Amino acid sequence: FANDNVCPTCGVNCIVDEFEGLAYCSPCGEMYHADIDFSF
Repeated sequence: FANDNVCPTCGVNCIVDEFEGLAYCSPCGEMYHADIDFSF
């Protein structure tokens, strides 16, 4: 499963790897730590 997460650098929604807790933003090439909510 993947969530949309807004890149803090360029503000574009990027795909998040929930297992890594990281997201890679294609437009700006930024790898950033995703803010994922694991609560159910």
